[in-house]
Amino acid sequence: MPYQRLLQAKGAQLLILKLQGFLFFGTAYNLFHQVRQRATDPRLPTLRFVVFDFRLVTGLDSSAVNSFIKLKQLAEAQKMTLVFTQLAPQIQRQFVTGGCLKPSDPVVRVFPDPDAGLSGVRIKFCWRKRRR
Repeated sequence: MPYQRLLQAKGAQLLILKLQGFLFFGTAYNLFHQVRQRATDPRLPTLRFVVFDFRLVTGLDSSAVNSFIKLKQLAEAQKMTLVFTQLAPQIQRQFVTGGCLKPSDPVVRVFPDPDAGLSGVRIKFCWRKRRR
């Protein structure tokens, strides 16, 4: 399924957030509430994937890591997948050290760039379709 068709057919189940700058408590807290509000809105289709593009993120503090842990807990409860793309090595280390990222994590997937992340989302959409 090409990306354009995927977005037309399943776009309402996908949220893409392009992040920038230094992430601290305030920005991460706002992200959490934005995702939670979208994920729990009964008027909208079920949210299945949240893609975070970290390309322009310069760093994050420990409170931001804690907010992403809360996002991960929300994702588990809502049966969503979080997709982290283009993580700088030091940011990825912070997520691992903070307990947000684990090897073979079924909830948080890491991809080298947004295109690879969307490709992973496309594969999961197709896989879920076949399982039904």
